[in-house]
Amino acid sequence: MNDSNYLKDCVRLDYVRVWKIFKNMVLRGARDDAETTKVITFLPEQCFQLKLMSYRRKIVLGALLFDCFTGMPPNGSHVEPFVCSRSANTILLHVPSQKQVKELFSIGNLNPAEFESNSDLLFCMCAKLHIRYPHNNETEVAYVLRQHRKILHILTESEAVGTCTKPTYCTNTNAYLVDVVTDGQVTNGRLNTMFAIDKYHPVQIQLSINRAEMRITTSRLVYKKRSNGNIKIQPQHCT
Repeated sequence: MNDSNYLKDCVRLDYVRVWKIFKNMVLRGARDDAETTKVITFLPEQCFQLKLMSYRRKIVLGALLFDCFTGMPPNGSHVEPFVCSRSANTILLHVPSQKQVKELFSIGNLNPAEFESNSDLLFCMCAKLHIRYPHNNETEVAYVLRQHRKILHILTESEAVGTCTKPTYCTNTNAYLVDVVTDGQVTNGRLNTMFAIDKYHPVQIQLSINRAEMRITTSRLVYKKRSNGNIKIQPQHCT
């Protein structure tokens, strides 16, 4: 690849086409009421309602771009940390955070996991949690900004920051054991509050090896950068 300008141009043209598909998926508004009941399945997992999450049924990558994204061949080094299950032709990935999905799709100076709007808002793919505060049983959505080892770093809709242990994926049930994760803690000002996890939605990507295609569903985090380096979440645009 380093010695072939032709191959580089092929990858670049294919990447720009896919980048436009991702841009439309990430920037477009929330689904209407009819679409929120749509049910999809990423085998071998159980079906689930899409609700407000963004979804693309088929994105054709092309063989060279597919290899750039996945690290294939020989061993899929880029995607290996996120593999949940494999079959003869498909690989199911669960990407746990905003930071990691941006790193996975980054090629050159383009990144189809985050886009800036005309109003200076940043729209990005992101995993999310539905969390519950045991002391008052109230619930809130939290977005997973990054993962360090087994710890997820989150930002809630009310702009509280926090951490929790990443839920364990059970291969027997093909689901996350969210009800055992009760060590979450958020900080809002000087107040520390414990929480439990009700649901966990990583960025889900199903790769078709023979056809060099992907299916993807993702939540969307929308925010604006502050002058101090922190971010201000825009919950009315998030999904």
